[in-house]
Amino acid sequence: PIQLLVSEKTDDMEKPGAYFAKHALIERQDHKPIDVLKGLTQSYLDMAKNLGLKEAVQELQSLNYSHDLAERLPNFVFGVGSAQTDQEIEVEKDTEVEKETEVETEVDIEKQLDTVEDIPWYLPWVWRHDKEYAVHQMNAINPAYDEALKCTENFLPLKRKEWANKVWWRKPHDHIQNPVHHVQIRKKIYTQTIWKTFKKEIYKTEWEVKLLDILETESDVRYDFSRTTDNEDYNSPAMLYDLRAKRPISVAGDKFEADDYARLPHFLAQVRFYDGQYTNYPDDEFAALKTWLQKHDLNKMEHYFVNGILGSRAKDQQKYPFSPLRKLFQDLRNEQAANVS
Repeated sequence: PIQLLVSEKTDDMEKPGAYFAKHALIERQDHKPIDVLKGLTQSYLDMAKNLGLKEAVQELQSLNYSHDLAERLPNFVFGVGSAQTDQEIEVEKDTEVEKETEVETEVDIEKQLDTVEDIPWYLPWVWRHDKEYAVHQMNAINPAYDEALKCTENFLPLKRKEWANKVWWRKPHDHIQNPVHHVQIRKKIYTQTIWKTFKKEIYKTEWEVKLLDILETESDVRYDFSRTTDNEDYNSPAMLYDLRAKRPISVAGDKFEADDYARLPHFLAQVRFYDGQYTNYPDDEFAALKTWLQKHDLNKMEHYFVNGILGSRAKDQQKYPFSPLRKLFQDLRNEQAANVS
């Protein structure tokens, strides 16, 4: 049998290092290599015999470690019962557990498919020219969102209900909703040509703040910086905004004016709210969030945030009561109560 060498017990804990000497596993490089090889051979031989592997038994019995081999090996090595061997065994056990988990997951998925339940992965990605592609209005999810807020079919596949099996249906804030990382912001400028002067004049501007899937951001995001209608100007300002870095990472078209940048916190605060963020808002966005929430029913908005947005995020629900957003709701209620009185 393989035995692990451990330190001797001692009751004197006043000596420096005594506790660690008692509990630490000691590895000693004091074994002769040939002895270790013979020990391993014998253990594998016993294993082969127990499994009835006749050819393996013959091969192991024929092994002979020559004197020439012994001279090429180190003078001393760790024993076969070292901590490293134990770690390797643990790794093998972990691998087996992972494989079992994968099998269980596959079985669970098959059950979900049979019972028409949500499946734990995203639907196949669709290109912007595919008939399944769509851009959804966020105020269809909650009317409090600004009409400029939108999301792509890849970010939230709501259009699949029109053509896919029910098992593929998704809903906002479900358990596989990815976080918002990038937002495409466009100031869409519509122009028309005055025939007498052949000059263009702006007759309408509108904002579009679109939540993107990560693959759209990485692969082909710049296509959507071009105009979308015949009347939209080619040089309409557009940017790709990184919600984590809190800054634009790509800009196209004409430059945004100072007044344009002043409007961004209004949109970005709502995007962070939809994303379930209850802390770490930039100051200007937190101020914009306060202004936005004041225009709506506070009880309904907080209920939507806790039970809708965080409905599939139990840990975040536990943290929320201690968050700045929770305090903001309380402060706004106190302000409303004071104004009424």
